[in-house]
Amino acid sequence: MRAYLPQRIVQFLTATHPTKHTIYLCRHGESEYNTTGRLGGNSPITERGWVFAEILAKFAARHISNLRDGDPDGASIAARLWTSSMLRTIQTASLIPHPTLTPPNGAPWESMAPRIYRNIDEIFAGDCEGLTPEEVAATHPQASYLRKMDKIGYRYPRGESYFDLISRLEPCIQEMESYNEPLLIVSHQAILRCIFAYLTGVDREKAPGMETQIQQNVVYQIDLDASSEQHVTGDEKRLPAFVTVHDFRDEVERTMRERRGGGSREEDDKVAGVL
Repeated sequence: MRAYLPQRIVQFLTATHPTKHTIYLCRHGESEYNTTGRLGGNSPITERGWVFAEILAKFAARHISNLRDGDPDGASIAARLWTSSMLRTIQTASLIPHPTLTPPNGAPWESMAPRIYRNIDEIFAGDCEGLTPEEVAATHPQASYLRKMDKIGYRYPRGESYFDLISRLEPCIQEMESYNEPLLIVSHQAILRCIFAYLTGVDREKAPGMETQIQQNVVYQIDLDASSEQHVTGDEKRLPAFVTVHDFRDEVERTMRERRGGGSREEDDKVAGVL
């Protein structure tokens, strides 16, 4: 087999399998740039981001690794963890425990050992990195209009487009499809939109417009098996039956109020700024 496309098809098919596997998609906790509405960058997470990191660590230990309380090596499920190379995703996943398993073959397995992939870094905004929407409008007046007209194809000045993301995600998608173990991916909104669309059967042209999916402080559990295809809706606004949403937004806000001495939600929102 010599042609490029058949080779790629065969390579993909050899990595797929019909057995059940679960993928968890999670956006990083609130970052300092999120509070000011700035694009991209590599800012650390805020106090609210660290609250979510604590919640995510508990969720991963109990729900993904099946880790028993008080037993750091008591997990019964081997699981995997990916983050991007950006500080905000690494910090969000930094509190997740990595229990050691001893599978039947006797070789130790460090469950949830973090692996860093640059392929799942956020879309690069080029000359617009670090700018607010107002600053983008002032320095690149046509950018907002052109991106609105063709969000999937628009490339930031000296930056990337959604098509570029899809291209660099291909190796990760193939590796992801080859796993049997549960996989938690802590990444960014644009990247997770593309992965979510792929896993749920949504056309890639619709992925950039998935405004209600991939919220912060929410984990999306996608259980895939040979029957998943039957439940694909193709509608980006309607979740398939094999997607479970674990929403921690209220818990994050409640914890923030408790740590600030019981302040009102309105006060919290004022301190947090733009989400």
